[in-house]
Amino acid sequence: MVRSIFLIGILACALEAQAGMSVVELVSWDTARGGETPLRLYSHVISGETAYINMTGSGITPLVRVDGLNGTQARTTIVSGIEWFLVAGDTRLTATKGMGLSHGYLQFGDVRSDAIWRVNPDTGGVIAYVDQASISNFTGRSKVYILDFQAVNPASGEHVFYEGESDGIYITTGSNAVALVADSTALSNAFGSTEVSGGMTYDAAGNLYWGNAEVDLVGMRTTGGVLQTALSQAQIEGVLGLGPTNLSFGAVFYAPDGWVYFFERGTRNIMRFDPSDPPGTLAIHVTTAELLAGPAAEDDAAGSFGWYHGFLTFNYVNKPAGIYMAVPEPGVWGLLGVGCAAVSRRERS
Repeated sequence: MVRSIFLIGILACALEAQAGMSVVELVSWDTARGGETPLRLYSHVISGETAYINMTGSGITPLVRVDGLNGTQARTTIVSGIEWFLVAGDTRLTATKGMGLSHGYLQFGDVRSDAIWRVNPDTGGVIAYVDQASISNFTGRSKVYILDFQAVNPASGEHVFYEGESDGIYITTGSNAVALVADSTALSNAFGSTEVSGGMTYDAAGNLYWGNAEVDLVGMRTTGGVLQTALSQAQIEGVLGLGPTNLSFGAVFYAPDGWVYFFERGTRNIMRFDPSDPPGTLAIHVTTAELLAGPAAEDDAAGSFGWYHGFLTFNYVNKPAGIYMAVPEPGVWGLLGVGCAAVSRRERS
């Protein structure tokens, strides 16, 4: 069955009675790696019918694009390992969970060069938007550690990120310029912890969210600058049906459907909440069993999240695998008289 019919079938099935979620493959591992041998797909961004992908591993093409998601997929290089080495001094590029699009550029913090970069996805042109020295000068620290936890501000296109040497959250304000969002003292006073240990995301109102595995909560900074708990340990555990346990967080992502999705890595569940009432709307979106039943038979979906035609996409972090999509499990029959379960799980040619 061709990919276009397959995806139409998914959209039709999504309208039927939902009895759980199915995991289907959007971009295969073979397509993503293009014959190379990377360790894994690190992160992805989807825009229209194109997926932008960061591969991690030594001596491979680190930044590629796959066009034609709903048809014949074609992989092309955006930035090669040699090209990246010439600007960053390392063939390995680690675009973190917060890679996104900003003013027509792919924008990300690279954890190896500890800088914020912009890349033209059409020409491959690379710009060091905020270099390591500028961040060091602002924080007053001789070392800079940009970690996995960051996001593009959709309103301004600037990049928010957590810096691990100063334990603070910062945002770019222009070329080689940064500003403070929350320092370690403010984080400690608000949460009893300076840690940011899960992806970051902004909702439509401009509130910022992130995970904190040290004190087992989802924290937030409101548009008014107030630091507060969006979801407590007890609230998350209540939905998971657990007693006191150690929570862990992967990707955090605000989707066009108005929900914030996050991966609870301890129990391997994708969860979601409505920003208007996080505790009252918190629910499991995809269970561990549903992840394991998918084509990759893997449940560590902590890599990064995206959005394709109304469905959440994700990639795994500890297994060579492609990009996957979570779609509603079907009712009895789907489009063209084909059972939706068969449509959603059928291998596509």
